[in-house]
Amino acid sequence: MIQNCATTDAPDLSVIVPAHNSAEQLGQCLDALSASTYRGFDVLVVDDASTATLEPIVRGRGYRYLRIEQRGGPAQARNIGARNVHGSHLVFIDADVCVHPDTLALIAGAFETHEELTAVVGTYDEHPQHPGFLSQYKNLFHRYVHQQSAGTIATFWAGCGAIRRDTFLEFGGFDAGRYHRPAIEDIELGTRLAHAGHRI
Repeated sequence: MIQNCATTDAPDLSVIVPAHNSAEQLGQCLDALSASTYRGFDVLVVDDASTATLEPIVRGRGYRYLRIEQRGGPAQARNIGARNVHGSHLVFIDADVCVHPDTLALIAGAFETHEELTAVVGTYDEHPQHPGFLSQYKNLFHRYVHQQSAGTIATFWAGCGAIRRDTFLEFGGFDAGRYHRPAIEDIELGTRLAHAGHRI
């Protein structure tokens, strides 16, 4: 169920989290969503045939849970999630991503302020959680690329990205036929959207 929005014009956000095992990371992800200052959202976790038990982690936090019995990858999980929610805007958050308390509010505000906007993506922050050098480097490099590309872009990021649900469904979502494993399914979707004249 979608919680009450801050204003009547604010978009309803359906957050879709694809998950395969990684119970600890998923719990942290959901706890971060629970701390959101924006209240006009619901959450659906799509379990992509995990061997770990994820349902109690999800339902214990008051969120919806949907299990896929045969693993198909995050593109398929997100597409199935999109067909099973009702918010006007889809927010894709990866299970290893912890949003800031204002992330959903910033997403909603972007759509509310810019009616021509089809999609919006987030960025890594400047404080990667994992202390390892490689993790620090990769996360900070991604942040640098995102920050340097601020403005209208021709790509999409499903780790923390939002899109109007009607447009997502019109375009057939992510190409789950081509991408059975985590790959560039989000970039490919963004390219299709941008080529058709949609603003990201």
